[in-house]
Order: sequence, then C-alpha cells, then structure tokens
Amino acid sequence: MQYLRSFIFISSVLNPIIYGVSLSQEPYDHDLSDRYIISLRPGANMLEHMHHVRDVHVRSLARRQDNQVFKGVSHWFNISDFSAYAGHFEETVIEQLKRHEDVARVEPDKMYTIAASQIQHGSSYGLGLISHRGNVGADEGYVYDSSAGAGTWAYVVDTGINVVHREFQLRASNGYNAIRGTRMEDTSGHGTHLAGIIGGRTYGVAKRTNLIAVKVLKNNQGPASAILDGYQWAANDILDHNRQSKAVINLAIGAGDFHALNSAISTAYRNGITTVVSFASDEEHPIWPRNAIAVAATDQRRRRASFSETGSRLTLFAPGVSIRSAWIGSYDAVKTGSGNSQAAAHVSGLVVYLKGLRRLPDAQQTKQSLIMLALPNVVGNAGDAPNLFAYNGSGR
Repeated sequence: MQYLRSFIFISSVLNPIIYGVSLSQEPYDHDLSDRYIISLRPGANMLEHMHHVRDVHVRSLARRQDNQVFKGVSHWFNISDFSAYAGHFEETVIEQLKRHEDVARVEPDKMYTIAASQIQHGSSYGLGLISHRGNVGADEGYVYDSSAGAGTWAYVVDTGINVVHREFQLRASNGYNAIRGTRMEDTSGHGTHLAGIIGGRTYGVAKRTNLIAVKVLKNNQGPASAILDGYQWAANDILDHNRQSKAVINLAIGAGDFHALNSAISTAYRNGITTVVSFASDEEHPIWPRNAIAVAATDQRRRRASFSETGSRLTLFAPGVSIRSAWIGSYDAVKTGSGNSQAAAHVSGLVVYLKGLRRLPDAQQTKQSLIMLALPNVVGNAGDAPNLFAYNGSGR
C-alpha cells in the first residue's frame, strides 16, 4: 500500500541518528522517561516533517555536554489519513515540536494495563443471556445460527493467545508482536481468555471465526507506543485484505485517555473498521471516541457489575461477571474471570457473528445493528448510560 512505501522511503533518506533502533525491535523496557507520541494534523507532509525533526534533534544533541543518550524517532504510525510517530527526545525538542504547525498533539508514552479484571472459580452463563430476552441460567443453552462467524476474523489486541488450545480448533494464529524481545506466546492468560469468549468452540459467541493474536502487553501491561503499534498493524491488515465487512478489533485495555489511539480508532472507523473496547469513564479526560463500541459488564441477573462504571459514551452492556473460558498452561486449561474485558469480548464475538450472518459492510452499519438488536431497559442500575443489553437476535 502507498503509505508503507512512503515510510520505507522516509526511513531511507533520513540520517540514522533520528531513527536509531525501531521500537518494534527494541527489547521490552519499562523505562519510558522522555519518550513521547506525536500525532500530526491531517494533510501534514510526513517527509518534510521528519526532516525537520531530524534537524531539531541533531542540534539538541550537539548542544549537550553530558553523556545522556536520546534516540530520536523510534516508530512511525499510519492508518489512512492518521499519522503519528513515537520517539525519545529531550525537553527542548518536545517544546519545539509542540509549536510546529504539523503537530496536532504531543503526549507522553506511558504504561497501560488490561481493563480491571479478576479470575476466580465459577460457572458461565453469558452465552445464554445474549441469546435470550429473559434472564436465564447456563442450563438454558446458547441459541445461535450455524454460520457462527465462519469466514470472519477477530483481532485480539492484548497479551497474545494460546493458539494451540483445543477451544480454537486450529482457527487461532499469531499475527504480530509489538513487544520485541518477548515471545509471542500468551504468558498472562488475559488474551486467551478473551479469545475463548469471542470464538472458542465451547465458550465462544462466534464458534467458527478466525482469531488473530496481536501482542501489545507483557505481564498485563505495555507502553502506549506498543499498543498503538499493534492496533495499527491490525487495522492495516484488515485494510490490506479488504476485511472491513468481516472483521473486528477487540481492545480490552484501559487506555481510553490515549489521544493518539483514539484518533487511530476514529480513522479506522471512517475506513469501515469496527473496534470494540472496554468501557471506562473519567471526568477529566474523554474516554474512547464515540464511534468505538464501548462495553461494560453485568452479572447473571443483568445488573451492572460493581466494578463497571457508567456514562453516556457507553454503547451497551454484556455479561462480564464469572465468565468461564480458555486459559494458558495446557491444551485444555480453563478459568473463570470477571471484568469489562470479558463483556467486550462477548460483543466482539457478537460483531463477527452478525457480520457473518448479515453481511454488515462497515463499522457504522455494524454499530447500528448492535444497537437495534440490543434489549432495552433490562439492565439494573445502568446509571446515565444507554440501557441496552447485547442480544444476537435469536428470537428467543
């Protein structure tokens, strides 16, 4: 694609001092001191801007009289008309970049973690709830169309997936690792648990979907730049393969105040890509763009979970308390977990289930279909959020 060719050209013409080692090749490092993510305005000339950054960075290094090393630009991000870059810069460089006409926002690269969750023993009932209008238990069963998400793809941007787990029936594969210096395998379990809810043969909403692991977290946390790198890879892979009508990105990470990521999600939406996120609310910051599908958790009685927040940017609720799914450590390990992450995974599974069943062409129609199908006024203590509960339209 054109933007990839542009990046290769930009990288080749700039002095290596600006690029150093690509972030995607650096060993995993918790130290994010003096590291930033710079988002550009739409229409900015990336080549000219990179030349400017190189000049400012080189001059700043020449003035220094100590041995402190600043590596400059480490990675570049692009999804359609969204462009940004990450780097290691001293404060004087950042102050100049903030004033540059090309720059929309500068924010620190910082660590994010999975959305609040817990793992414990228990049983699962979520599939029954999303396929019945009434409150039901696990013994009522899951009612679904046999298409079950066949021919669709769910990108799980998280800790990785235990791809050899029997739940996935060889439908799970490793896509991209944004945490270089680490193995692709899921060592935390969170990504595997969500993948099982999305598309496991026993615990999954869309039992025939393809699951793609995009690793952006180690030990349930990762830098903002790696999360954006993984999201960019997933979005561009969907665009490369023309999968907008067949795919979803699941992003169950507490990163709603990450403005560059929000811009990337909005750009992906305009290009037809559906993103499902774990809902969070913050009075001081906008949490997730409105075109993301933001999901909060309920319990077995469809009451808002004690750990779930509420707010007008929430799209709908889904089961998220005591949800049983696949785990790490063996081919058949299982765990029961709770969190907005588990609720979001139910909706990601529902997205690809509906895309396979109804041929929803883009993100806008996908979100509209979810809202139209959702059960109204059944969630207890919904607060000021839309009182909508995820439903697959089974007719039961």
